[in-house]
Amino acid sequence: MKKVDVQLSILTTLARKQKIANLVLLIVLLSTLWLIQTKIDAQEGFFLQGWGDLVYWIAGILFLLLWIGLSSTDKPRSNKSIVVLHQGVIDTHGNDSDCIRLLRAYTTVTKKLGLDPEKYTLMIRLDEAKNAFATGLNRGKTICVYLGALEQASLDELESILAHEFGHTVNKDLAFSVIRASLGCCISLASGTLGFIIVWIVWGFWSAVLFYFLTSLAIPMISNYASRITETFADSYATIHGFGPGLQSFLVGLDFKKHGFLGSHPHPTVRINHIQKVLDADEGMISDKAERRAWFLLKIVAICLAGAYLVYFQENSPESVLPFLLAGGLFLSADSMLNSTAGSWQTTLRLNKTEKMQPSKLVPALFWMALFLCLFASGIWASYLFMSSTSVALAFVAKVCLIAWLAKPVTSLLGFVNDFFSTASDITTYIALITSLLMMASYFVSL
Repeated sequence: MKKVDVQLSILTTLARKQKIANLVLLIVLLSTLWLIQTKIDAQEGFFLQGWGDLVYWIAGILFLLLWIGLSSTDKPRSNKSIVVLHQGVIDTHGNDSDCIRLLRAYTTVTKKLGLDPEKYTLMIRLDEAKNAFATGLNRGKTICVYLGALEQASLDELESILAHEFGHTVNKDLAFSVIRASLGCCISLASGTLGFIIVWIVWGFWSAVLFYFLTSLAIPMISNYASRITETFADSYATIHGFGPGLQSFLVGLDFKKHGFLGSHPHPTVRINHIQKVLDADEGMISDKAERRAWFLLKIVAICLAGAYLVYFQENSPESVLPFLLAGGLFLSADSMLNSTAGSWQTTLRLNKTEKMQPSKLVPALFWMALFLCLFASGIWASYLFMSSTSVALAFVAKVCLIAWLAKPVTSLLGFVNDFFSTASDITTYIALITSLLMMASYFVSL
């Protein structure tokens, strides 16, 4: 493989790992919300009894408020930061030497990455820490560099910092952060020592232990794992565009007290070693395509065997098992989409030239496309059939999945032009995966 192809494959592998981590985190967050909702509804004498659905409304409203706020194109105002560039217009502070230096690096990086410099706001935070961050959505995207990093970093290091932050915006990392924050707003009330005491008083000791484990251990650990993959992706993105050496140089002097195995960022030494592997185009970091397809076929066989078990050993009629197989199709379709769309942003990298489809590759491509379309259709049918399920909760989930799955083609197309629809498309995939697992599990346990 060519060096560029290996590096792009590394990015795709990281994006796939990140999506799987996000899926696990989403399942844990939704499960915790569901536990809170059931506890509220079941607690007799509790002043919110019967209002358990309120947690979902709060999460939904907060999601919209965060999305609207982060998409705002208004000029940011803060006593702790100064705006250098906003919507392509240089601020009055742009005459300062630090601002001129930052603008020079910003112009170089956006040109090399092929990004529109007028779609971002550039800021300096008046803090001596060696740090930077990316925030905002759509036209409200902002890159903020700390004064400490600006003063201590060389020009090459400064460019690498900006390239790293642009990696976050290209991968649309903040979009999932909004989902995580909105779902976690109610959960945070049950976290910490005070939350443990409140839950103990209201719902009992073991409920307090369960919620403490979820909110203080499980959720933070999964969230930080996903965050570390995100940071590794951004490092790789900057590296394949030629900013690896500068990023390595900057990381050498970085404080590592808040980094490491349980932190939100990998240890600087780990990041430096990873960057070197990307520079060397280490093929050992790529998940093999043949292996992924083998796993996909193995999942098909496992679902078929489970269906056969239900018919021949549980003595169910073939007609009653059909929805199970369709739910399996929904799972396979969503799983395939999760894996195949990871790294779809590669088209923005402009590194690999478009190659014509070879005749020998046409037939396999058509086969996989036809298989995917069949699985997509089976997912729609499965959702429709499960809406008549005896479980009211499962029927409602299936209805949500059906509506979301029908809108999938639209959100997928619009996702290329708007972050909101791109996030909606990813959420649909997560919903389909979770719903299909619930549908199949309902044949073995009572839900």
